[in-house]
Amino acid sequence: MSLSSVALAKRPTGSAFIRGGLECSGHSLDDLKDYQEFNNEVLADLGLPPTWKNVGRAPGFNLELGYQIRPAISVGIGFAHTKHSGESSSAGLVDIVNDRGIYQETRKLSLAQDLGASISEITGNVMIWVPGAAGLFLGVQGGGGDGGLQGDVDGGAQGRRLLDSR
Repeated sequence: MSLSSVALAKRPTGSAFIRGGLECSGHSLDDLKDYQEFNNEVLADLGLPPTWKNVGRAPGFNLELGYQIRPAISVGIGFAHTKHSGESSSAGLVDIVNDRGIYQETRKLSLAQDLGASISEITGNVMIWVPGAAGLFLGVQGGGGDGGLQGDVDGGAQGRRLLDSR
């Protein structure tokens, strides 16, 4: 949601306008949530705290170019972009056993993850302005978007053999 002095001013028919704003948004990213839940299950199976987080809300910007067709009707095309990120890490001690289930060693295992999601959208809209109420309008908006996901996972294990099971 954005509000600007241009939105509140009465625009004459046949005039163009530009409106921009800052936003804080979050996207469902259900496939990423499933991925993070799976990672947390793996961490729990290893005996590590399941602390990997999903990407959350993030600031973004939007820009709209519009045209006042009639005193009560305007059209516009908009662009918005947000970039989300999240960092997670988990560490703990893990017992290593051989294929016969015999204890071999204890290792300190640490994992870190850095995720980023970038989402852009283009929309078109039609607005019907309420006469006599500056800045009040009803609108219909439609459009599409595209995004990408980047991620890095780093890990390491340190340990020593505590029991020789030859």
